[in-house]
Amino acid sequence: RDAISVSSNISDFAYAEGDALKLLRAIESGDFDVVPSFSDGLLDTIRFASVELRQEIERGQVDKDSEVFKVKMPRFRDVIEKTSELLRQAEARLKSWRATDSDELDDTLAVDVYDLEHQVLRVYQALESFGRDLAELTKIAAKRRTSAVSATDFLEVALNLVKRPPSDRQLESLFRRFGPLRLDGIFPSPADVRGRVRVSLTKAEMAPRFETAVGAVEVADTRLRFLGEYGDVIRARLASGPLPLSEALERGWCVLDGTLELAELLGVYVAPWALTEGEPIELRIPREVATRSDGVVGELIYSDLELARVERGASA
Repeated sequence: RDAISVSSNISDFAYAEGDALKLLRAIESGDFDVVPSFSDGLLDTIRFASVELRQEIERGQVDKDSEVFKVKMPRFRDVIEKTSELLRQAEARLKSWRATDSDELDDTLAVDVYDLEHQVLRVYQALESFGRDLAELTKIAAKRRTSAVSATDFLEVALNLVKRPPSDRQLESLFRRFGPLRLDGIFPSPADVRGRVRVSLTKAEMAPRFETAVGAVEVADTRLRFLGEYGDVIRARLASGPLPLSEALERGWCVLDGTLELAELLGVYVAPWALTEGEPIELRIPREVATRSDGVVGELIYSDLELARVERGASA
């Protein structure tokens, strides 16, 4: 986890040059509102990269033969040099805004240019400090004789300690290596250990299992039950002519197992295709409802709708 973290931090710091260039362009174009956010972002990136690199070197995970020493740290120095030059240009550009002949801009600017100069100066000082630390850390890493080692897998160590309890001598060596102060370091999160602990299951437990409710009674869908109860009756009634909704209500074709299911009957009138068996059925609306222009909301539902078979040769 530490190795992944360090590699991501190095990549982030590699973008510092581009962030400094954005800062310079914003100052040149007079877009001062974004300068504080750019400065804070650069400052956080520099500080974070400095702390993470120092931790890795002090843990003995970087030596003169490691990739970090040969590739990443020279890249750091290159980024520091180029970013410092961009910050110097940004500071000079801000000072030009404070020239004697530009004092009248004070009333038009949304921010104080003096404050912006201070923010850019803080970033420059942090970058210079990181450059000095990098030179010191390079000397420390060059003196290491051991090869770079991967980050300790604390989960694997814990599992081994549970399986094989250590002796007093091993415990003493363990505490001497890590020490109680290491408890404030970075520890794996649940996402880091996901899938790492595998528990072997027996063949019976690995077999597919289906949850079944023994003795449970299956209940058919209400719409299917309604159509099964009244579908044939309604189709037979339509053979003799249109079926008004009022007639279906009078005949009690809205009661299912003693329960009023008016919604199911209205559903048949709204979507009559559930009754069709090759012959289309149309929904007819009363003329007075169809011709009124000031209809009340809901009047269509409470009117006497009709279902009718479409006559052969008639248009829908």
